[in-house]
Amino acid sequence: MISKLSGILERFNKLSDMVSDPEIIKDIELWQKYVKERAELEETANKYLEYKKFEEDGKSAEELLKSETDPEMKQMLEDEYYTCKKKLAEITDELKILLLPKDPDDNKNVIIEIRGGAGGEE
Repeated sequence: MISKLSGILERFNKLSDMVSDPEIIKDIELWQKYVKERAELEETANKYLEYKKFEEDGKSAEELLKSETDPEMKQMLEDEYYTCKKKLAEITDELKILLLPKDPDDNKNVIIEIRGGAGGEE
């Protein structure tokens, strides 16, 4: 999962650079394609960045906890560590949902006609 998320983040960063490239902006159709793809990846990329931040914060709190002697500071670091662990679990669940394949028909319009049933009073 992490390797797939790293690939998505890399592609998102590459698309961000491409969207601001003057050569690509000249070709409107290509630019629109890249902007749309970037928009589709944005939520997943941002959530992965948030995951990486909490992972790093948790690791640093754990390392500081090993060397800390002050009881108040130790308690604060433990709280931070467990908060990061809890948040990582939540973000992991969200990332699993974001990684599900998207249905190509999700963005299409649909017309629904509602008719009265036979024999009933509408």
